[in-house]
Amino acid sequence: MSAEPCRPHRSAVRCALVALCATSVALAAGSDAEVTVVKFAATSDTDYTLVVEPLAPAAQPGNSAGPYLTHCQQLTVEGTFAKLAGFALQQPSMVTAHAHAEAIAYLRTAALAHATIRLGWMGQGFLVDAADPCLVRSRALVLMRDEFGGAVYSFYRAL
Repeated sequence: MSAEPCRPHRSAVRCALVALCATSVALAAGSDAEVTVVKFAATSDTDYTLVVEPLAPAAQPGNSAGPYLTHCQQLTVEGTFAKLAGFALQQPSMVTAHAHAEAIAYLRTAALAHATIRLGWMGQGFLVDAADPCLVRSRALVLMRDEFGGAVYSFYRAL
């Protein structure tokens, strides 16, 4: 989306909306990496703790460990289903309680087998704990399926 420069005759609100849309498009990109599920514990239908180990970078051609997995031998995700952080006119349509529950069920099954799965993030998909960069928080999960299987994507901040 190309944003025209704001001109004096345009309203400040319109210029702000154009800037917001341009930023949302830039942040919406997602990424994922292969991880082994070490532990999964759900404390309710929505709250959970997930522990994963990223595969060695050589073992994941085409995948990027991204900002969340690069320096962690294990990554712990403490998550729930809640409204995404930040300003948004509406949540992405794929972020629903049903989608979150489906991802929880997928993770529960993967944990029983210590399976290798794809774990991803959309926009700022996790909030990193300042004291422990290998501890992150999530506000919603979505399971997406493609020709390679399934991937669980985390959302934290509104896109």
